[in-house]
Amino acid sequence: MRTTAIALASVYALGCAGEITQKEVDRTFDDTHAESLVLEDDELRAELSEARVRSTDVPFERVGLIWDAERTVELEISTSLDGHEWSDWSAVDVVDVEVEGGVADAGDASVGSGDAPSDRTSMIGHYEVDGPPATHYRIRSASDDVPTFLVVDLLDLPRSAALEDGESLTDDTITRHTQSLSLSGADVNSRAAWGASEPRCVTSTSPSRFTVHHTVTPTNDTLSPEARLRQIQSYHMNVLGWCDIGYNYLISRDGRIWEGRGATRLGTHVANNNTGNVGISLIGTYTSTSLNNSQLEQTAALIRSLGDQFGIAVDNGHVHGHRDFNQTACPGDAAYGSLGEIIDRAQDGPPVGDPGDPGASGSVQGIVYHENDTGRRLEGVEVTLGDRTTTTNANGYYAFDDVQADTYEITASLGGYEEQTITRAVSGEETWGSMGLAPASGSATIVGVVYEGSNTANRVPGATVELSSGHAVTADQNGYYELADIPAGTYTISASGNGSTGSVERDVGSGATVWGSISL
Repeated sequence: MRTTAIALASVYALGCAGEITQKEVDRTFDDTHAESLVLEDDELRAELSEARVRSTDVPFERVGLIWDAERTVELEISTSLDGHEWSDWSAVDVVDVEVEGGVADAGDASVGSGDAPSDRTSMIGHYEVDGPPATHYRIRSASDDVPTFLVVDLLDLPRSAALEDGESLTDDTITRHTQSLSLSGADVNSRAAWGASEPRCVTSTSPSRFTVHHTVTPTNDTLSPEARLRQIQSYHMNVLGWCDIGYNYLISRDGRIWEGRGATRLGTHVANNNTGNVGISLIGTYTSTSLNNSQLEQTAALIRSLGDQFGIAVDNGHVHGHRDFNQTACPGDAAYGSLGEIIDRAQDGPPVGDPGDPGASGSVQGIVYHENDTGRRLEGVEVTLGDRTTTTNANGYYAFDDVQADTYEITASLGGYEEQTITRAVSGEETWGSMGLAPASGSATIVGVVYEGSNTANRVPGATVELSSGHAVTADQNGYYELADIPAGTYTISASGNGSTGSVERDVGSGATVWGSISL
């Protein structure tokens, strides 16, 4: 599940007979939500109340959906081949319902339980096009109530062709599949801990690289990670037709690591590149929301431990984002921008709490940058380690030499930014401590995507986006832009690209992050 666009699943069925060849193994499935339509709150209410028409260039035969709502909410879909002749409205078949009562929010530790209902409900559903494949669709709620969160996947193969094949299960394969990995400084929660269903089949592989994803589910979730994991598994198995949850491991917003298929089982997360590829998915949506320190630390710990166990080098040649392989925005701009920091932390050596040889000394170094944008380095940041202080250079780099082995707090501060403190263990070698600084309270951020026409999937890469105040940026290859450090006020946001222009107006509150997507 992934960005605010429309997804066509690039899925391939494995041969059902004979020995599975290397080529056939690689032609496995992709996490189809890589370009899903994802809507929340006001935007979702408008989508359903207006039954907006959406289209895609590649015909689809099925629709998979995930939505958070009261159990009484019923969604309906109508489809069309040409945008003129429409099918009757039909109810989405509910495949599974995940209900939790009285659990605390599963987001950051700073997020309280608030006024969420005692029962938290999320559903998965399926719709099959009646007749030839369609290129247009619209969705509505059959009542006045609407979901708070909705993901829509358009699937371009019939269910009978979108089935993953693999080895038959035995008591031995089940036992090995459910074994947990014990990390130094972090633990992997087993499949039993989140109530996983048994897989229908498995295929073995030898780990040789890592790919990071995000699940495109609510980031500060009203469901617990355990419940959301059960739902993701059910969607992958009962809607997409896979043998199991597609990822090898998942990491929740609170930093806990969860076992999916495990390291030595072939995942279904990067089409044509699953062999040897350990899929690590961050639970939530990280298009613009940054990873917190717990997620960064535990993702790095997992990669470091698996790298040590299977002899995999931890560098940018072996740690990828989903978008490095396929045409997708996954794992979201914010998470993708944090991959360098994850690699840095994974290379740091022993995790916090294991300072190594107490007589050794080493260096501590790092890069300080703006929020999650590792390319936007910050000069003149004051960095403190124990009783020592230095400042970053023009490249945002700092270093401390001859640091005695121990565990240290490293603090970075700069005017206009919130102070940031991280913890690192020094063990007689190079230790990296890069960090991103968030703008101080009071400054706001405007984010959005630039697209053509009415279809948000038609992104405009490299578009110029400018505020009425004169602040300008260039959209990335996915049409995504971010304007940071904006004072509160009312702004006109203009965009130009491909010979067209467009604009929107937004009221920006102090310290807020406001979406301002623009159609050209």
